[in-house]
Amino acid sequence: MITCSFTVDIDNDSATISNERNELTWAAVEEVPRIAAAFRRCGVGATWFVRADNQLDAVYGHPDWLLQRNRPTWDTLRAEGHGIGWHPHIVREDNGSFIAETDDTRCAAALRRVFESLSDHHWRFTAVRIGEAFHGNQSMNALDALGLQVDSTALPGRLRADEARRFDWTTTPNRPYRPSVSDYRIPGNEPLSIVEVPMTTMPVKAPYDPGPLLRYLNLAYRHSIFRDALGRHFETLDHTDHTVVTILHPDEVRAQPDHPLYAFDVATVERNLDYLLGAAGAHGGVRVASLETIAAEAASGEAS
Repeated sequence: MITCSFTVDIDNDSATISNERNELTWAAVEEVPRIAAAFRRCGVGATWFVRADNQLDAVYGHPDWLLQRNRPTWDTLRAEGHGIGWHPHIVREDNGSFIAETDDTRCAAALRRVFESLSDHHWRFTAVRIGEAFHGNQSMNALDALGLQVDSTALPGRLRADEARRFDWTTTPNRPYRPSVSDYRIPGNEPLSIVEVPMTTMPVKAPYDPGPLLRYLNLAYRHSIFRDALGRHFETLDHTDHTVVTILHPDEVRAQPDHPLYAFDVATVERNLDYLLGAAGAHGGVRVASLETIAAEAASGEAS
């Protein structure tokens, strides 16, 4: 059985395509209803991780600016059975610009401050994904102490340390687990209560790659690239149950200049989604579950 869970990160425009952090625009949020309609036609729901963090606090006056500005959209999604998750991009100011926070102690402290501000405005979350895949032991322990049920930040097998991103998930399994108190990347003998439900990574080959590279499974990839990556992934699976967690950003379905990896249209998202459900069903059966359901099952399984 393949369990699928679908997620969408509501980031500012060009956050993933061009690493934009300082010229905040939000035109892609207008694509949310079109993406939701594609999910609806395929008969599935998703978790929508909405930005709420210290950068929005600094720029707009409160971390919940995007939650408040588009509240009718999030309310509609909830009414249709989708989930709304917390998506903090923790940053710091450096020479007048915002850069990603890469200090675990400062990140954990910022997460606590933002969460308290959101709670004061009566926002409640069970699922969280830290932006740009950054994490650390203090950050994971902070999320656990705040009562979050599920984190979905991990990129199993991935390591990056450059001017754009800094994260290390090299030892992380490609499945849900309860993190170790002393190493957020792996299951622990005496684990935290929070469950890590990673974004599924698999070898994906873009036209400019010499060979397949480990990437998350993005519904916005060109269909032939998505299909081939999924096929390679399913060939490696044994006959036990598996989880597939996809990702998508609204900016990736806006019409933009031609790109070798991304199709930039919602029709491709729907095609990939339909293909994934069919391929998973053919592999041995498919079901769609929320991140919270997957986390609860993982916690129960580890406890038994």
